[in-house]
Amino acid sequence: MINIRKALTTDLKALSQIYTSQLTFHNNIEEIWNKSWFNTSEGTNWLADYIDREDKVVYLSTHDEQIVGYLQAEVRFFGMKKSDPTAILTSIHVIDNYRCQGIGSELVKMFFTFAKNNKARRAEVGVVYNNPEAIKFYKKYGFGDFLLTLSKDIS
Repeated sequence: MINIRKALTTDLKALSQIYTSQLTFHNNIEEIWNKSWFNTSEGTNWLADYIDREDKVVYLSTHDEQIVGYLQAEVRFFGMKKSDPTAILTSIHVIDNYRCQGIGSELVKMFFTFAKNNKARRAEVGVVYNNPEAIKFYKKYGFGDFLLTLSKDIS
């Protein structure tokens, strides 16, 4: 049975493993991600910050106590936006063997509940442009085109 719960600081090691899995997946799209970062103290502290604050959250999807998916989100105040506060779905991942079983959908529902509980007026998510499956998934939940971010390697 699949369960969804908030992450705890005791989940940090397992969380770093699934984040590394996600970066491996994304490196197949574009090789820019440092897969070992989550195993550093900086990466661990960054993850812990999402667990320990009221305006941030990590939800875990588990099967037999193994993490099979997660969603990371936060609420931000930009000051200049009429839509403040804004809920940002910063990251989501379900491991391959558990995809297309409704886990991502349940995680997104938890995100919307988190957003509403934090009085967000708008929800946003960023998607890599050449990940059509993710774009289709988010549009199914009412996300629409809003902002185009352009990037250039200047190293």
